Amino acid sequence: MPHPFIPVADTIEAALRFDINGVPAEFVFNFKWPTSVTTTIMQNLGTIIIDWVISSLAPVIPMIFTFNDVYLTDLSSVSAPAFSWQTGTSSNLPQSGGGSGTPVQNHTSLVISRRTANRGRSYRGRTYLSGLTEADLLNTNTWASATLSGFLAIYLALIANVGFAGFTDVVVSRHNGGSPRVVGVTTPVTAYSADSRITTQRRRNK
Repeated sequence: MPHPFIPVADTIEAALRFDINGVPAEFVFNFKWPTSVTTTIMQNLGTIIIDWVISSLAPVIPMIFTFNDVYLTDLSSVSAPAFSWQTGTSSNLPQSGGGSGTPVQNHTSLVISRRTANRGRSYRGRTYLSGLTEADLLNTNTWASATLSGFLAIYLALIANVGFAGFTDVVVSRHNGGSPRVVGVTTPVTAYSADSRITTQRRRNK
């Protein structure tokens, strides 16, 4: 039985979709806008993300990665707009990685932990970053410290860019105590950290 749609007011889901040697995967972000979302606002957000990919992320990611598009969804209602976006300010997607090195396995990730001012599972999030190489490892269990600081800085550059444009990075909660909410709850992220432990997230590969 399909799950009921749970609306999240004034919030855009942005899925950065890419291939790893032909295997599709994605990073998913949620950003809140101060008022009602429009198609133009969604396009502006997509452009910011694409500019970040081209300027900050793609240059350090191995060439087996190809960033294809950003799929933008207005979460305010089941009938709200959703579309693919490939247009940047000066360059567009698709865009392949420009880095070198031997990639680690596809499902191996560096995790960015996202914290809010509230406690509980509904008020924290994680982003699984792929595109790392064997040179980024300290050992078989841990990322090198330079890797952690470097990828955290890249991630925070995106947060700064969207924040400057008026968007707020939020954790979206659609359930409470295992039960679906009537409407989703958004909570602003207040702190970020890069986890030193190597993590796998097979579900990000489709």
